[in-house]
Order: sequence, then structure tokens, then C-alpha cells
Amino acid sequence: MLMQCVLDWTMTEGGLQLDRVQLEDFASRVGASFELRAESAALVLREARAVGQGHPGRAVPFSLLFDGPIEVPLPQGTHALESAGLGQFELFLVPVGITTEARQYEAIFN
Repeated sequence: MLMQCVLDWTMTEGGLQLDRVQLEDFASRVGASFELRAESAALVLREARAVGQGHPGRAVPFSLLFDGPIEVPLPQGTHALESAGLGQFELFLVPVGITTEARQYEAIFN
């Protein structure tokens, strides 16, 4: 079952601005690595997609799906990430699956 979550965003110096983050900020980074600042591991952005039409005057809601290492399971919760070009930020990630190659996590921006 695919669980969805609401973004838990904390601004840090050099990070994204919540009121301006959009799908396009991540769509060009599919395949990129996002370092987990508290763990010795990284997540790879597998998919960035719209999840609805949105409302007039607001950004379109979107989902980010990440692959993480099998040997480093992350609990549901807020995790500090860092990415070249985006800086440091925190996302609320939900484990949504596991394959023979990766653990999968999702964040929803709405």
C-alpha cells in the first residue's frame, strides 16, 4: 500500500524557500543523489511527478520518490538532506516499499 505524507519543511541557510519550491525544482534532478546528513548514506531521486491539478494561485502538488540503500532503513519522519544546487533541507519521508535493490521513500508537497 502506498502511503502519502505532508511535507515537513525546515529552512536552513542556503536551502530552498518553501513558498517557492515547485515540481520543476526536483524534476531536473531525477537520478541525482541526496545525502542523508545524519547517516552515512544517500537517497537517489527516482521520480518527481504531479499529484493533482492544484488550486488557482498555488503550485501544483507533487510527489518525490526516492530509492535508499537496503542496509540503511529509515523510519518514517523528518530527515536532513543535502543536494548540490538545492542546499540543505529537511523532508518528512515515508517508507513506501522495498525491492531487492532498494528501500523506497516518498515525500508529498501539497
